Amino acid sequence: MEKDKLKKKFFGKKKHIRGIRSSETFLETGENKEPTAFHKKPQYEGHPSSTHYMTHDDNYAYPTITEKKDGTGFKEQSFDEALKAGEVYGFLSKKRAAKFGFGSWKKGRDRKEAMQRYREYNKNRKK
Repeated sequence: MEKDKLKKKFFGKKKHIRGIRSSETFLETGENKEPTAFHKKPQYEGHPSSTHYMTHDDNYAYPTITEKKDGTGFKEQSFDEALKAGEVYGFLSKKRAAKFGFGSWKKGRDRKEAMQRYREYNKNRKK
Protein backbone atom coordinates (compact mmCIF):
# COMPACT_ATOMS: atom_id res chain seq x y z
CA MET A 1 0.00 0.00 0.00
CA GLU A 2 1.23 3.52 -0.81
CA LYS A 3 0.71 4.87 2.71
CA ASP A 4 3.17 2.28 4.05
CA LYS A 5 5.88 3.81 1.84
CA LEU A 6 5.13 7.27 3.24
CA LYS A 7 5.46 6.15 6.86
CA LYS A 8 9.09 5.14 6.30
CA LYS A 9 10.14 8.74 5.63
CA PHE A 10 8.16 10.42 8.43
CA PHE A 11 11.26 10.79 10.62
CA GLY A 12 14.86 11.53 9.56
CA LYS A 13 13.72 13.43 6.48
CA LYS A 14 16.48 16.05 6.48
CA LYS A 15 19.27 13.49 6.68
CA HIS A 16 17.65 11.35 4.01
CA ILE A 17 17.13 14.13 1.47
CA ARG A 18 20.68 15.43 1.85
CA GLY A 19 22.00 12.04 0.72
CA ILE A 20 19.67 11.01 -2.12
CA ARG A 21 21.56 12.65 -5.00
CA SER A 22 24.95 11.46 -6.15
CA SER A 23 25.90 14.40 -8.36
CA GLU A 24 25.32 18.12 -8.67
CA THR A 25 23.27 19.84 -11.32
CA PHE A 26 22.76 23.47 -12.13
CA LEU A 27 19.14 24.47 -12.50
CA GLU A 28 18.12 27.13 -15.00
CA THR A 29 14.77 28.76 -14.25
CA GLY A 30 12.46 30.97 -16.26
CA GLU A 31 10.75 34.19 -15.24
CA ASN A 32 8.11 32.28 -13.26
CA LYS A 33 10.83 30.42 -11.27
CA GLU A 34 9.94 27.09 -12.93
CA PRO A 35 12.83 24.91 -14.14
CA THR A 36 13.59 25.25 -17.85
CA ALA A 37 16.80 23.20 -18.09
CA PHE A 38 19.33 21.25 -16.06
CA HIS A 39 23.07 21.48 -16.67
CA LYS A 40 26.09 19.53 -15.41
CA LYS A 41 28.25 22.69 -15.36
CA PRO A 42 27.54 26.23 -14.09
CA GLN A 43 26.06 28.52 -16.73
CA TYR A 44 27.53 31.68 -15.21
CA GLU A 45 29.95 32.67 -12.46
CA GLY A 46 28.40 32.07 -9.06
CA HIS A 47 25.65 29.77 -10.42
CA PRO A 48 24.59 27.74 -7.34
CA SER A 49 24.22 24.00 -7.69
CA SER A 50 20.84 22.43 -7.05
CA THR A 51 20.29 18.71 -6.76
CA HIS A 52 16.77 19.12 -5.42
CA TYR A 53 13.95 21.24 -6.74
CA MET A 54 11.21 20.59 -4.20
CA THR A 55 7.50 21.23 -4.15
CA HIS A 56 4.83 20.74 -1.52
CA ASP A 57 1.24 19.59 -1.76
CA ASP A 58 -1.06 19.28 1.26
CA ASN A 59 1.01 17.56 3.98
CA TYR A 60 3.67 16.18 1.62
CA ALA A 61 6.87 17.48 0.06
CA TYR A 62 8.91 15.83 -2.69
CA PRO A 63 11.66 16.63 -5.22
CA THR A 64 10.37 17.44 -8.70
CA ILE A 65 13.62 16.51 -10.43
CA THR A 66 15.46 13.22 -10.43
CA GLU A 67 18.56 11.76 -12.00
CA LYS A 68 18.08 9.94 -15.32
CA LYS A 69 18.65 6.20 -15.11
CA ASP A 70 21.55 6.37 -17.57
CA GLY A 71 23.28 9.03 -15.45
CA THR A 72 23.37 11.66 -18.20
CA GLY A 73 21.53 14.35 -16.28
CA PHE A 74 18.21 15.11 -14.69
CA LYS A 75 14.53 15.00 -15.62
CA GLU A 76 11.29 16.18 -14.06
CA GLN A 77 9.62 13.85 -11.55
CA SER A 78 5.92 13.50 -10.70
CA PHE A 79 4.47 12.75 -7.27
CA ASP A 80 3.92 9.10 -8.24
CA GLU A 81 7.51 8.71 -9.45
CA ALA A 82 8.80 10.28 -6.23
CA LEU A 83 6.60 7.94 -4.22
CA LYS A 84 8.01 4.89 -6.02
CA ALA A 85 11.54 6.18 -5.39
CA GLY A 86 10.83 6.71 -1.68
CA GLU A 87 11.30 10.47 -1.93
CA VAL A 88 7.91 11.68 -0.64
CA TYR A 89 8.04 13.14 2.86
CA GLY A 90 4.96 13.31 5.08
CA PHE A 91 4.29 16.05 7.63
CA LEU A 92 1.75 16.78 10.35
CA SER A 93 0.82 20.14 8.83
CA LYS A 94 0.77 21.97 5.50
CA LYS A 95 3.04 24.66 7.00
CA ARG A 96 5.78 22.15 7.81
CA ALA A 97 5.49 20.59 4.36
CA ALA A 98 5.80 24.03 2.76
CA LYS A 99 8.88 24.93 4.82
CA PHE A 100 10.52 21.62 3.89
CA GLY A 101 9.64 22.18 0.23
CA PHE A 102 11.33 25.57 0.35
CA GLY A 103 14.49 24.16 1.93
CA SER A 104 14.32 23.89 5.73
CA TRP A 105 16.40 20.70 5.36
CA LYS A 106 19.37 22.67 4.02
CA LYS A 107 22.30 23.86 6.13
CA GLY A 108 24.01 27.21 6.66
CA ARG A 109 23.58 30.04 4.21
CA ASP A 110 21.46 27.95 1.84
CA ARG A 111 18.93 27.33 4.62
CA LYS A 112 18.85 31.02 5.52
CA GLU A 113 18.14 31.97 1.89
CA ALA A 114 15.51 29.24 1.56
CA MET A 115 13.67 30.42 4.65
CA GLN A 116 13.76 34.00 3.34
CA ARG A 117 12.06 32.76 0.14
CA TYR A 118 9.51 30.90 2.29
CA ARG A 119 8.68 34.05 4.27
CA GLU A 120 8.26 36.03 1.01
CA TYR A 121 6.01 33.28 -0.38
CA ASN A 122 3.94 33.25 2.79
CA LYS A 123 3.64 37.05 2.84
CA ASN A 124 2.52 37.19 -0.82
CA ARG A 125 0.12 34.27 -0.37
CA LYS A 126 -1.79 36.03 2.44
CA LYS A 127 -2.48 39.14 0.33
